[in-house]
Formats: sequence, structure tokens, C-alpha cells
Amino acid sequence: MATPYSHTRRLNAVKALAALAIIITLILMPQVLKAELMQQLQRFEGDSRVETSVAISRSLIPYAQLRDRIVVATADDFADAQAATPLAVRAGTAILITPGDFLHHMVKHELQRVLRPGSTVYLAGGQRALSERVQESISELGFNVVRLAGETRVETAIALAEQATHLGTVTDEQVSRVFVVSGHTFAPGLITSSRAARDGGLMVIGDAGIAWAKTNYPSTPITVVGDEWTHLNGIKTVPVEDVRTLVDRLPGERSQTMALASLNNFPDALSGGVHAATTNRDLILVEETPTAELGTWLRSHYILDCIAVYGGQAALPDSAVWTLTQ
Repeated sequence: MATPYSHTRRLNAVKALAALAIIITLILMPQVLKAELMQQLQRFEGDSRVETSVAISRSLIPYAQLRDRIVVATADDFADAQAATPLAVRAGTAILITPGDFLHHMVKHELQRVLRPGSTVYLAGGQRALSERVQESISELGFNVVRLAGETRVETAIALAEQATHLGTVTDEQVSRVFVVSGHTFAPGLITSSRAARDGGLMVIGDAGIAWAKTNYPSTPITVVGDEWTHLNGIKTVPVEDVRTLVDRLPGERSQTMALASLNNFPDALSGGVHAATTNRDLILVEETPTAELGTWLRSHYILDCIAVYGGQAALPDSAVWTLTQ
């Protein structure tokens, strides 16, 4: 026969088990949610910056969907690849990066995978960016190599923009806007070039880029990014107060989806900018330890279940993504 004492003991035991279950749930739930979020990410990564670009190319160009063009840029600097982003998107292709003095074996295999025989490989930059050895190695694969370059990164950006406009018949109306960046730092240019590519625009560098845009596209809007410019005569200027949220101030329609890459280094975003533009994502550059304020801003602006991340854990760890999305 149950006594009041035994009944109390059973009740206390039930309460203790319930409390324990709540504690375990509180401990495990964040980990479960984090695991679910990480599974929803599209992370493109390789053992090196070159292999990350190959991983992105494989996503953009599935097997059995061969291309007639692709862009190759140096993995050692940012200016040429970022200026080539609109060209790659207009061509419906990818940007592969390789060391400047030799053709990386992974890039060689990717070129053979994605291109039809006799296809065109655009080299973004002069021989100081991509050596003659790189050009010869690609030619030996049976591809037509077209080097798009000038004496400086400014002139190279113009050459890349001009080639982009030659992909079909392009009129002023078909170039939505010309963006101009300083070319001194990578983050504003990477964000801007991806937006330009997504919205049918072009991106050039410096005062010479402004002059080129005025001459060749007199009826097309020009937007200058940065606050170091003077005497712009009414040209719209977008200041760079915070490169992480620059995307919100650039002209054009903001996307509901986003892509993340490192703010501390440029390589992964070189190819990632093409992927973001092609898949209609805003490219956001973030630090390894992002602020809670940035996370609040991102959560109020973007859908969180379809995020692309460019680079591995060393570039942008899961902990950073979790901070931005929790």
C-alpha cells in the first residue's frame, strides 16, 4: 500500500527527471540547431585557394554541360579577377585562379572538363599577373588563349569590360550601370563587381575608368564607390563606411539570399563573386569573429536557409556563420 511518503518520493523523482530533461534540451538544442544550419549551407572549399575556385567552377558548370569560354586569373592578386567578374557572368562561365608563374594541375584538369575542344580561355591580366608559361600551358591543351590586359590594372579592367560588351550586341540600354572603384583595396571592388555582374553592369577602375565610361556609355548611369574621389561633376558616389554592408547601399535591387566570404583575405571571393552573381545572391564579406550587430542586420535582410559560403574553415569558420545567423 502506497504511503504519502512514497508518493512524495515518486513525485519528486518525476520532477527531477523533468528538470533534467529540460536541462539536457537547453544544452543540446543549440547544437542541434547549429548542425541543421550547417547542413543547409552550401560551402565551397578546397585545400587551397586554387582548389576552392575549382569547387566553385564545378557548381557553376555541371558535368556534361560544356562551355565555349572561361576566365583564368592570378591567385596572387585581386584586381584582375574582380574586374573580370562581369565578363565571366555575361559569358555564362566561371573564373579559375592559378599561381601567376605556372598552370596549377587542378586548373588544367578543370579546363579539360568544362571546355569544348578549341574553346576560348580569357587570361585576365598581363604577363606580370599570368606568365607566358601559363599561356603556353593552356595553348598546349588545344584551347584558344585570349589575353585581356593593359599596362596597369586600370587598363586591364577596361580591356575586360570591353570584352564583356563584345559578347553579343550590347547597347547602352543593355549595360545597366558602370561602377568605378579605386582598385587600392579588395573588399569594395569584390562586392561591387559581383553586384555589377548580377545586374548587367560593368566595373572599371580609377579616373581613367570614369573617362572610358563617359565616352563609351554616355547615357548609362555611373556610380563611383569610395569617398576619395574629387571633382566628379554630379556622378553618384557611394561611400564605403563599412564594406560588410556596402551591398545595401549600392544601386540595384538587393537580393533575399546571400553569400559569405572572408573580409580578411581575397582569394575565395574572386571566384565566389561570379557564383554569387549567377545565383542571384548578395556577396557579403565578414571577419572570422563577426559582430552581433552585423548578425542582427543580416537576419533582418536575408533568408537564412540558402547561404553560400566560399572557402574552408580557415577562411570563414562555422562559428562565424553561426554567430551571424543564430
